[in-house]
Amino acid sequence: MRLLLAMLAVIAGGVVLYAVMLALASRKGRCPSCGTRALATDPRQSVLGTGVDDQGRRFPYSISAFHCLACGTEWRSYNGGGLVTKQAFEAGAISPIPMATVRKS
Repeated sequence: MRLLLAMLAVIAGGVVLYAVMLALASRKGRCPSCGTRALATDPRQSVLGTGVDDQGRRFPYSISAFHCLACGTEWRSYNGGGLVTKQAFEAGAISPIPMATVRKS
């Protein structure tokens, strides 16, 4: 009887974990341009790879592609950094432009 209850608890825990992971995976990110929660990943344009630096050492890199379902803007992220528009990324930008803060003296 105890074995049956333990097996049911393990199965129920697995179902709950799967449901939580599914809910988190389906959650959309917030689009920087329009502000709606409609930013979806585009796995067909995302890349995982290995680069070689100037000394010949290999290093991992990733390029993630995102697409806003509301406004249609395309975004890229290099190595998990901030979002950059596709046009700026193709021009060579790998991180977003820092926001300026106004300070009164």
